[in-house]
Amino acid sequence: MFNSYTFYSQNTTNYKSHAASGNSTVFIKEPVSFLIPVAPSSITDALQLSLEERIEKSIFVLSADCGTGKSIAVSKKLAKCKAKGSYGKGVIIFVNSFDEVDTYVLAAGLEKEDYAIQTGAEPYAGYGSGRHKASEVPVLFASHAKARRVFKEVGSFGLAECFYYRGKPRALRVWDEALPPVETASFALADVMALPSQYKALPHDHRHTLFWLAVEMQRASAGAAIEIPAELQEIADAVLKVGFKASDTAKQTLHALAKLSGSKAYLQGSVGSDTSLIGTGKPLPVDIAPLIVLDASARLTGRYDDWSPYGMVVRPLPPIAVSYCNLTVHCWNRGAGKTQMRKPEERNTVFRAIADLINGAAGERFLIVMAKEFCGLDDDRAVLPNSLADMIDDLSRVAITNWGRHVGINSFRDIPNVIIVGDYSYDETAYDALALGVSGNTKGIISRVERSAQKDAEFISNLYQAVCRSSVRNVSGAECGRANAYLIMAEGDHRRSLIERAFPDCSMKAWEPVPQAKQRKADKILALVVSMIEDRALAMTLPFVSFSEVIKASEAKSRSYLTKIVGSSRFKSKLAEQQITIRGRQFVRCSSGAFTA
Repeated sequence: MFNSYTFYSQNTTNYKSHAASGNSTVFIKEPVSFLIPVAPSSITDALQLSLEERIEKSIFVLSADCGTGKSIAVSKKLAKCKAKGSYGKGVIIFVNSFDEVDTYVLAAGLEKEDYAIQTGAEPYAGYGSGRHKASEVPVLFASHAKARRVFKEVGSFGLAECFYYRGKPRALRVWDEALPPVETASFALADVMALPSQYKALPHDHRHTLFWLAVEMQRASAGAAIEIPAELQEIADAVLKVGFKASDTAKQTLHALAKLSGSKAYLQGSVGSDTSLIGTGKPLPVDIAPLIVLDASARLTGRYDDWSPYGMVVRPLPPIAVSYCNLTVHCWNRGAGKTQMRKPEERNTVFRAIADLINGAAGERFLIVMAKEFCGLDDDRAVLPNSLADMIDDLSRVAITNWGRHVGINSFRDIPNVIIVGDYSYDETAYDALALGVSGNTKGIISRVERSAQKDAEFISNLYQAVCRSSVRNVSGAECGRANAYLIMAEGDHRRSLIERAFPDCSMKAWEPVPQAKQRKADKILALVVSMIEDRALAMTLPFVSFSEVIKASEAKSRSYLTKIVGSSRFKSKLAEQQITIRGRQFVRCSSGAFTA
């Protein structure tokens, strides 16, 4: 909550607090010749005080649900500035996607001479007055990625000349969507070891850096902090520019390393599991404050709880909440993650259920959200996969987007039905890295509680954003738009409570387009193993469960009974889906792959 503040005017006469007795304060009128920073009481105040450079140098977070007008509030302020013919010392808005720029431009009534986008990417570089006049226009847009990159290079907001307005840093700074204090990454040691051979065509000094890093990581022991050379960013840029051919894993690993360039990675490992690394990149510069953050899912995460490890203060603006009494959530308790969907028979079952739902709702429009891997692609944008499209009678009623593009899109706000295929989940070590970034931890050790909390936060934040691409975001008064959300995913232990927290007052119904098969004995053993491993998954400890422990906790009467079950190819396949393998007489959780955020 906000501390108590005294609000001052911009006149040369002000009131200064001199004495306090109990809860009473004596104010004496005295002349001053400077402006005293104050704390805003609303988003409107925050915008105005920023333009006047009278705002406290903090990170101000507006937690306002989707559709409550966060960007509209900013646009209205820009429109007033345009009407007055003055934007003060300039405005910069950091966006997640350049698709969002049009929303601001149209709502604020900006003309070409009012704005530009700081990017070299076409066609956006030519928007407004064009990138070549970026320092001359009062309103500048830049991507989150561009901001992170520039701040890493120059070290501060004040030195980021590409964001200047008439030779000076801009006064009003807005960050649209979520703002973690640092970027995070996780990746497997084995994948780092493979980089030198994957990028043989790189210059000798670049390959030498990759080789040196691989050797250093291999020599390190669990818990060690390893410096990531700053030139990793240059190497990643060279690979991107030239277009080197390499595996997806190699590209992802190099990208993850680049996020941590000039910073540290922490080696994680345990008996019987793969060794992995987690780390955080350079934090945001302290002088980016004052900054106004517009984050619809801020209430669902802990990312703004404490930024003191990064030398910054976060102040919440009064939140704007919505009742989701007009939303019905239909839950099909069926796994639809990447591992399951890669199986043709499983994918066909899910697609058939989706098609039947759409075909049975004549005249209704639907939005589908699923992993990019299972979408068709048209110029890198998702389209319906052919196998699903062939099952649907009227394709004009169906739109699709993929996970990763499920944030900040207004294009589907008139669609009343949204189908969510699977959840947007990461590798276990990715949650460790995210927890590391949120906490400001400098030891690289993450507890089970921290990991679990981050896992829940990412699950519900992503689900909330995906559902809110639909007509849910058409808020009227304090109620969401009328909509149906169809979730195809395993329920998990407490996902229902998370969904109810994300969508207060919503209705929840079971949805079973395909009758559930009777659970086999092997499935019961699998569920038990997964549950026991998750309970044991303390960071930096041993994520495994012995056969004897499983026998004792299950219906299995003997070792031979369990051995017969776990020896089947079906059971081993199911274990692999959960990233669990059998080593000796133990079930062991493994991890691999690279992740950045």
